[in-house]
Amino acid sequence: MSTASTAGHLGIAAENSMTSQDAPRELMPFQPANMTPAQLAAVSFLARYSGPTHHLYAYQLRRWFAWCETNGIDALIGVERAHVELYIRSLTESGLMASSVVTLMHGVRGYFRFAHID
Repeated sequence: MSTASTAGHLGIAAENSMTSQDAPRELMPFQPANMTPAQLAAVSFLARYSGPTHHLYAYQLRRWFAWCETNGIDALIGVERAHVELYIRSLTESGLMASSVVTLMHGVRGYFRFAHID
C-alpha cells in the first residue's frame, strides 16, 4: 500500500496550509475491511488523541509506516527490535538530533504498546 493511502488510513486528510484553528480537519472514512492489521491498530491508537498530540503522533506514524514500506517490512506484524534500531539509525543518519529522534519515537512506542494490549 502506498504511503499516501497509508496516510489516509491513519485518519488524516492531506496536509494543507490551514491550521486546525482555521477549519475543522476532514477525517477519512473508517473502512476496517480495507485495512491491514497495522493500519487498523494505528487508527485505533490515534483515535485516543485530538489536536496537536493527534497531529504529532499521526506524523510520527506516517514516517514509521513509510520507512517500513520502503524496507519491505509490515509496520506491526513481525517487527523485531533490530527493525526499530535500524529505523532509529536511519533517523539519526538523516541529520536529526538525538532529542528529535526520541520525540519521533514517542508515537511509535505508544502505537506498539497500544497494539500489544489490544
